[in-house]
Amino acid sequence: MKHILGIQVNQTTEGISLTQSSYITRTLQELDMASCRPAYLPASGGEITAAIKQAGNMEPVEQTHYQHIVGKLMYAAIATRPDISFTVGFLARYSSDPRMHHLQIAKNLLRYLLATVNYYLFYPATNGKLELLSYSDSDWAGSDDLKSTSGMLTTANGTALTWSSKKQPIVAMSTAEAEYISASDCGLETVWLRRIADDLGFPQSTPTTLLMDNNSSIQMASNHSNHSRTKHIDLRYHKIRELLENNTIAIKYVPTDQQLADIFTKALPKDKLLTLSKAIGLKLPSTV
Repeated sequence: MKHILGIQVNQTTEGISLTQSSYITRTLQELDMASCRPAYLPASGGEITAAIKQAGNMEPVEQTHYQHIVGKLMYAAIATRPDISFTVGFLARYSSDPRMHHLQIAKNLLRYLLATVNYYLFYPATNGKLELLSYSDSDWAGSDDLKSTSGMLTTANGTALTWSSKKQPIVAMSTAEAEYISASDCGLETVWLRRIADDLGFPQSTPTTLLMDNNSSIQMASNHSNHSRTKHIDLRYHKIRELLENNTIAIKYVPTDQQLADIFTKALPKDKLLTLSKAIGLKLPSTV
């Protein structure tokens, strides 16, 4: 096993596994959380809602300490732990003015990492093929400034390769518009990954499928006659139409309960979080 920038890499004939169990353990020890009570959710929906509504009324906390914790969590979220991306992204929004509620959520997230410290991503051997599959999702107006959160995921042979949970830069006027914006950004990410795949010797000869669970946003991307519904949207988000026309991507509908990017848009209940975590390639040592 190799250690690269805090990531443990284990390569076998079956594939490659990536974990940060050692990094997470050291982080918990550094923050005096190694012997705390485990938690089985990164955050609950109720905690997130309360933090949004009550943030201004909560007691401020020491900014540097809070930013240190969030920084540690961010590295885990972007490297091997997509299951915590939404909660970490939410906490990062308040780095300039953290309150007690935010610190409590951060500590709960550390307790969740204690409970799931041995999670790892497993990439099976390609056998000469690399299949990219993208997912795009969004909440609508879920933040305190009424902006939406985009959730994007691209898998490689069934395992999460790149992922993102981020607040959109503009206020979307409808659920369909929020989904459309997220899909456009996901499409650009897909273009980048296709180019990397080509450079690595895995040319993508067919369009990469982008899965969305909102039919209205699919129509907005596919049907240019919806001009009256989309003319106010920033021009750059219409790039997705070009990607469809030149067969770089192909949009398909996926039922909401099969939308893997849902894990990046909101706090989920335990059963759904576990289901989606497994679906995006997170494993425990006993479930290889």
